[in-house]
Amino acid sequence: MQVLDDIYSMANLTSNADFILVFESQCSHKRLMQEGFSRAMPFRFISISGGGIPGWSTRKFIEILSTVVPTAPILFFGDFDVGATRIFFNYKFGTKRGANSPARTSLPKMQFMGLTPDDYYGFDESDLIDISEEEFQLIGKELKKIWVLNEDDVRTNLVVR
Repeated sequence: MQVLDDIYSMANLTSNADFILVFESQCSHKRLMQEGFSRAMPFRFISISGGGIPGWSTRKFIEILSTVVPTAPILFFGDFDVGATRIFFNYKFGTKRGANSPARTSLPKMQFMGLTPDDYYGFDESDLIDISEEEFQLIGKELKKIWVLNEDDVRTNLVVR
């Protein structure tokens, strides 16, 4: 398989990046880069546009990068809606389908970077958008996954007020 061969041939990569920044979507990645984010940042970083739910090769590529710069944090930049949290969980914990696979990829070091419900204290409640019943059910399903239940920071920020 060509993609698999290409990914594993990257063993000789080197980098002096201070962190790895994974964007939830191409739109937010493109917009921040157009606005000069990378030039304004005083740190060296690798930026990756996740483009939504990541495939195995995207997760594996980031996993390999994390071994190239093992002290660099892996940051996920996204909003804190249901879609973005599901994407974040997919990166951090891998997929349920791949849980027992030898090719399992997960990024346990990944940290969420962006606004969370804790950041909204002090805002007027009328400024917040209510989640739908379907979104509420999706959050409940995510919280029932065993690997999420061990993540206190994620559970804390998903508490419905």
